[in-house]
Amino acid sequence: MPHPENRPAFRIEGDLGAMRVWQVIEENRSVKIACDNCSHETLWTPLFMKGRLARKSGFTMVRLASRLRCAGCRSNYLRIWRG
Repeated sequence: MPHPENRPAFRIEGDLGAMRVWQVIEENRSVKIACDNCSHETLWTPLFMKGRLARKSGFTMVRLASRLRCAGCRSNYLRIWRG
């Protein structure tokens, strides 16, 4: 499904966008990511983030979200919230 060009590529709910990856890990919170295009959904646990995002632990969630793509359809129209 095509999306309008003026729509932001991703939506981060709550105060999650200003947090750094290491802060999310330290709070022991999971992060859910869902694609608006194909309805693919995934859950990032703190253990997963600690292992896979070690080099990006200083990134804010907004900066990280700008680099993400859906694993199913490669779309960047994502919703991100605490799981």
